[in-house]
Amino acid sequence: MGGAAMSGKSLPKGWRWAELREVATVGSGDPAPQERKYFDDGIYPFVRTQDVGRVHVHPALVETADAVNSLAVRELRLTLWPAKSLLIPKSGASTFLNHRVLTAVPAYVASHLAVIVSKKAVLPEYLYFWSLTVDSKQIAPESNYPSLRLSDLEKVKLPVPPLPVQE
Repeated sequence: MGGAAMSGKSLPKGWRWAELREVATVGSGDPAPQERKYFDDGIYPFVRTQDVGRVHVHPALVETADAVNSLAVRELRLTLWPAKSLLIPKSGASTFLNHRVLTAVPAYVASHLAVIVSKKAVLPEYLYFWSLTVDSKQIAPESNYPSLRLSDLEKVKLPVPPLPVQE
């Protein structure tokens, strides 16, 4: 992701280097419901890796192939992620394709996706555009097996400009 190598570079006045975990919450989606009853009359977006792959890179993902219902949310205790969550494939073949999306609406997310929610120091849009400069192969511990560990993702360093610059 260029973090460790880039952190030695000087930044403009007012900027600083930070690990991703300092400026964002890094988490993961939930296992996908397996029974049809959890999707019948679904009204809540459920983002899968295929949804991210369909658009490749998108700053405002809204459309998902699946939607879950209240039964799924209640019984499976799914986590609702806020709008403007950054999604990055973290396991499987799409990991190294560097697909990135920012959700436009609150959504439930599949476990094959890392979910990054910005804290006050960074704007979600800044994280999204920064993430487009990151090659997942640089974070993955093993290039033969397409997988990103959340603990490795959290340690990636990024330049953090003042909020007016991010805007």
